[in-house]
Amino acid sequence: MTSLFSYRFQPFHDEILFSNDAGDFFSSSSDFLDRIVRQDLGEPDQLFLKERGFAFDEVGDFYWNSQRRRLARKKHVSRTLSYVVVVPTLRCDLDCCYCQASRAPLSASEADWSSDTLARFLAFLDSLPGDRMLIEFQGGEPTLRLDLVEAVIAHARRRFRETHFVLCSNLARGADVVRPLLAAADVSLSTSLDGPPDLQQKKPNPDSGADAGFFSGF
Repeated sequence: MTSLFSYRFQPFHDEILFSNDAGDFFSSSSDFLDRIVRQDLGEPDQLFLKERGFAFDEVGDFYWNSQRRRLARKKHVSRTLSYVVVVPTLRCDLDCCYCQASRAPLSASEADWSSDTLARFLAFLDSLPGDRMLIEFQGGEPTLRLDLVEAVIAHARRRFRETHFVLCSNLARGADVVRPLLAAADVSLSTSLDGPPDLQQKKPNPDSGADAGFFSGF
């Protein structure tokens, strides 16, 4: 007899969205939910639920073990930290309406890492177990403090056997600013393009007209 794992459901447009703790989900009609509630599931319904990770025939069968494995992987918390997001400055030369960061203007004081903050972060890296590290530089605009970015990169390369760095930049200052960093194989760039130059330059920018630099140097 097919049994169901714990699940949740809620309206989703004109259908019902089903989900469970293992991260499985599907959408179906309200009629399908009615059949579940009435325990009136035919063979096709039962097979569908098993293949979607919502049902099993008996404890220890393929579907039971598969769902438990996905659940364990989802809930597992690694003891080795291998991904860190750092914000060396909150200052930014743009003021985009969709930005999720707590932006500070270019003239802001105490919006950058101090030398003490940098030292404590490098000590934090030294305290981590493992030999792999991915560091993502966000902001603000991290290229405003390339000295901090370069210090972190140099230290991490000495500390970890395998490193990767992602520089999240608006490129408003032009590509030449980040080109030396991108020459290294372990450094990648993440940026945002709103569209052609006329649209890109409509982003609010109270501090300068530097957003035109996005298209330069490529």
